[in-house]
Amino acid sequence: MTYINRIDRRRAEIVISRRADMIYRLAFSLVKNRHDAMDVFQGVALKYIAASPIFNGDEHEKAWFIRTTVNTCKSFWRALRRSGHISYEGYVEENGEFGEVGEVDKGDIETLDAIFSLPHKLRTTIYLHYYEGYSVREMAEILRASESAIKSRLARGRKKLAVLLGDSEEL
Repeated sequence: MTYINRIDRRRAEIVISRRADMIYRLAFSLVKNRHDAMDVFQGVALKYIAASPIFNGDEHEKAWFIRTTVNTCKSFWRALRRSGHISYEGYVEENGEFGEVGEVDKGDIETLDAIFSLPHKLRTTIYLHYYEGYSVREMAEILRASESAIKSRLARGRKKLAVLLGDSEEL
């Protein structure tokens, strides 16, 4: 384990605490469990400390944390698949888990559940657009995909959500 001096440690604590809520919410939306989301959060924090990246501004920093969180969640799911211990049944509790993530209105639980049921790429795109407020261009850069792919994912995600929620209107 490498030694981190007090100045670096303090800087890391400040940066990580500034991004903590966003990292946790994104991790939770991707892994669907508060304990696993905390594991992902810790993994992202360790990656930040190990890499000690220098950012070109606030947006660059935010994009780095989003990209790292998404990649850490992908690694989490790959590890679960390899170990054969995936259980999708009852993974998200109807009233238990949602109360832990920010301020969630009871009416939003159905919508969140529908978003969680989307495939990974659609779920990530919907989350970044509607919960983090990213534009198509910004998401294309963060997710390393073309703008047309992002637009397509948003359209497919909206259609699937409309079907799942029984709405005739799209988001």
